[in-house]
Amino acid sequence: MYEVDIFGKTKEGMCSALCDAVSFTENFASIVNAEYLITANVAQKISELGPLKGPAQISTYLEISTKDFASKCVPLMKQPMVKKFSDLHKKTVFRNPKNTERNGRIDIAVLKQGTLENTPICAIELKGFNPSKNLVIKDLKRNLDYFKLYCSTGKSQIEFTQFCAIYPFLKSILKSDIPKNIEVITAKYQSYLSALSIPSDVEFDIKVFTASEHLLNGDESDDEYDSISHELHHHVGVIIIFRWKSQS
Repeated sequence: MYEVDIFGKTKEGMCSALCDAVSFTENFASIVNAEYLITANVAQKISELGPLKGPAQISTYLEISTKDFASKCVPLMKQPMVKKFSDLHKKTVFRNPKNTERNGRIDIAVLKQGTLENTPICAIELKGFNPSKNLVIKDLKRNLDYFKLYCSTGKSQIEFTQFCAIYPFLKSILKSDIPKNIEVITAKYQSYLSALSIPSDVEFDIKVFTASEHLLNGDESDDEYDSISHELHHHVGVIIIFRWKSQS
């Protein structure tokens, strides 16, 4: 229900973060780590959805604990089924605390207003620029953990998760390089995901896009190249989405 809009705001925030980052550096090529700017921009964009999106008000949180978030993924309680008079003595079952295999804090969490407590919509991990394979795999595994949560009160109710990163291609100077760079990042994440144990009822999407670019057509003069060479860049964004498979 919320995925399309939150994905759109996440992508928008990643792109705007690059514009902000260059304000603190000499040029695009010198941007090496602006994870904090990406997180702040994405959270700001998502918060714009606010109470106007969907049937319930949504809230955006930074650095929420995995234990708190994971516990809220499963239902708070389960009422006993009453089929006969003796069933009236059965007690309501309450959940036990939950957590992911790797304890920590989530970069951005989005929850919706509930009757007794806010319930998770998605967890978003942002890894900044050119993260190592090890860091990527750790975050992807943790995002999958939320779908595996189960309690006597029921299974996880999370809707989806997102993992985000940006990759700079510092040697690219031509617009014709764009499809090749997109293909490189797509293949990288296809390889990462193929090594994961993804539950049979969970699917993924690999969203790869140009987050920012200033490249040449190839017919510019030497003088034109010299005047903009310090601005040449291509930054590729990637968002990995895990969601429940549709029950169609």
